[in-house]
Amino acid sequence: MKLSIRWAVAACVVVVLVAGWLVDNAIAIRAEQRIAKDAQYHSRLSVAPRIFLGGFPYVANVWRETTPVMSAEMLDVDVPGFGMINARTEVKDLKLSRQEILSGKINSAPAKLVTRIVRLDGVAMGEQLGITDLDMSNPYDISPSGGPSSEVQLTGTPEGFEEPVTVVAKLRLSGLTITMTPDRYVSGPADKEQQALAAFTWSIDSRTLPIPAQTNRVYCSGGSIYFEAEQRNTTIDATNLSPISKLEPALN
Repeated sequence: MKLSIRWAVAACVVVVLVAGWLVDNAIAIRAEQRIAKDAQYHSRLSVAPRIFLGGFPYVANVWRETTPVMSAEMLDVDVPGFGMINARTEVKDLKLSRQEILSGKINSAPAKLVTRIVRLDGVAMGEQLGITDLDMSNPYDISPSGGPSSEVQLTGTPEGFEEPVTVVAKLRLSGLTITMTPDRYVSGPADKEQQALAAFTWSIDSRTLPIPAQTNRVYCSGGSIYFEAEQRNTTIDATNLSPISKLEPALN
């Protein structure tokens, strides 16, 4: 008899915990969907971004001083001058009101740190160089999980070449200027080394990147080049989660 009571109590506890988790998860998803919908509207995106709101349980953010993390992932965003890029916005220690936490309707919420990360893959970087078959990789670890590197290995067929060539270039940030400068000719026609090195040389004013602050990091990882910028003690809402956001009235 006592064993049956214990099992019944244990089952009730499990049911309560599962029900609580389902309710908490539903509230978090609803808030994330609202943020995604507003961000899609302001940015004129064809697909809503992936939004994540941290804190477990999520509803406990109502009593916390800050929501620990929020992120927005946007894939294949068409940015003039760059083509299709991928962008991610990461927010730490976000101060949200009770209503904002429950509804996802965020209005200029204070945040301790906002990091914007823009990623150019081989296609997007190839558009910059005029090389349609560009492939990029970490020169020391070609696996997809290879860590960040300040150098990038580039393989492609520049204009005037009949076959792909491979070079290794340094990625550097000097003031407002980002440069990619080849310094190793790995493979290709011996009589066209200088022409190949010139074809893979690239520089850009970081202010032209779809990033809201000055770029403070550039690196290669997993076959793409990443550009990062940080803003401290700023505000965030659905209008500035995307690199192509428009400051327009939010949805009701």
